[in-house]
Amino acid sequence: MNAQKQGHLQELKVAESRPEDGNGVYVQDLMIADKDKIMSLLEKKAVLCICGNTKMGQDVQKLLKEWIGNDQFKEMEKEKRLIKELWSN
Repeated sequence: MNAQKQGHLQELKVAESRPEDGNGVYVQDLMIADKDKIMSLLEKKAVLCICGNTKMGQDVQKLLKEWIGNDQFKEMEKEKRLIKELWSN
């Protein structure tokens, strides 16, 4: 991936809720597994991009608010450190 080669992207994980083998993984599952890493990055003012289905985006935002609180969530939005590209099916 070009973004990784250029140093803009360190890691990419993909969650599939309905893969052919039936072993689905949700974004929230991956986030919970990497909570310490995510929190550390957010403390360093990282930008979080949420892209995908609207329901998934709502669930991810809910989890993030549980972790950082509503005030810090709003601050991330204000500082444009929370990017949302969500759509409905």
